[in-house]
Amino acid sequence: EPFFDALARFLATTLEMDYVCIDRLEDDHLTATPLAAWRDGRFVDKVSYALQDTPCAEAIGQAVCCFPSGVSRRFPRDQALREMRAQSYLGVALRGHGGEPIGLIALLGRRPLRNRASAEAALERVATRAAGELERLLAENEIRKLNTDLEQRVLTRTAELEAANQALIQAKLQAEAANLAKSAFLANMSHEI
Repeated sequence: EPFFDALARFLATTLEMDYVCIDRLEDDHLTATPLAAWRDGRFVDKVSYALQDTPCAEAIGQAVCCFPSGVSRRFPRDQALREMRAQSYLGVALRGHGGEPIGLIALLGRRPLRNRASAEAALERVATRAAGELERLLAENEIRKLNTDLEQRVLTRTAELEAANQALIQAKLQAEAANLAKSAFLANMSHEI
């Protein structure tokens, strides 16, 4: 099972939460793209979402963000919270080596959070491992992207060299034809003289 799927399942079970989403932050840090989404005991479709007006936006700026109860009332514009009838929220930003946010783990529950300190500690511990895995995944994607770019550049350069070689062959054939014409002309003129 992929790492982030296993982590989402583990967090939902261990912390008794109804929804777990592990996200990668886009470059603008305003949009999140899920790597794993677990809801009510099964994986669900992954849909990118805006962080504005959500508790996730607050989680980006904190070590661990926790709303043990009443989270839907605190964020009335968050449609997902309303649909889930969420009462509790627990979130943590995943940070790269430079300290910049690169991802997010968000957990929602339909009932108030029971043991806040224990849940925060557990989430903080897994966040370090998840951040490392996310950095590795981002690095692999960057390498894949660079390889694709490099392959495209090689193909383009190869096509350019092939075109240049064809032009040189054409120029050589024209030069040889001109040389033959000159030799024939000189031979003809010599004969005439």
